[in-house]
Amino acid sequence: MKIACLIHGEPRLYREFDSILTGLKGADSIDWYFYLWQDNNGNPAWAQDSSSKWRDHMVGSRWKTVDQAAAQEFIKHNLEPPNKLAGLLLGDKHTVEEFVNPSARPTIHLMYYSMQQVYKMINNEYDLVIKARGDVHLQQPIELDTVLTRLNSASNVILMPNNGHYGEHRINDQFAIGKMPVMEIYCGLYEELHNLKSNGCQWHPETLLGTHLKNNGIECQPGEFGIDLRATGTVVDGAYIPDFGRWN
Repeated sequence: MKIACLIHGEPRLYREFDSILTGLKGADSIDWYFYLWQDNNGNPAWAQDSSSKWRDHMVGSRWKTVDQAAAQEFIKHNLEPPNKLAGLLLGDKHTVEEFVNPSARPTIHLMYYSMQQVYKMINNEYDLVIKARGDVHLQQPIELDTVLTRLNSASNVILMPNNGHYGEHRINDQFAIGKMPVMEIYCGLYEELHNLKSNGCQWHPETLLGTHLKNNGIECQPGEFGIDLRATGTVVDGAYIPDFGRWN
């Protein structure tokens, strides 16, 4: 069984990431694709809000300004079979239109732009595609053969965690598993953002994603696994300080 796993956006690689690397069970190979922002220093003017205090700490020092060659070697060194690095690209968020001329919550544009770009990096055929985050902890292992059997009989379904559901459609956008055709649609939300906004969709990440999937006849169902977002780390003076583990 061949699996593609996708990480995109800010390189928030924490100790939690190891739970995903060890928790995906039953694959012959797991190819990791990373599309990361190269510049992760500070906050732009539009991000100077109540979250600024903790956002400054969300990316480790290694990842503030990412060097392509160094990042590739570092990730390769830290991935153990069946996990391996299949591709890493660095993006310049300063060239994304919504970053240059921000409107409502530009972070949404950046998140879904990078998600679209990382899916475009896939250069092989896979049984399953997983959209993951490096700051998410798997509460229990995922038996991928069971997942594949379930999805083979439901081509329009994407599996999400069984907890942390938000937005109008009550979904979790932090982790998703699906077959390639539905995950291509999932990751293509960026192209639909303007249409969704003009049609009055609430400007909220899970609501936008859930509406996009519903419009394309795709159903999100809870899998037999849960996640914790940023399960380790500490809070100091109101700011969350991650535990980067071996990823910094």
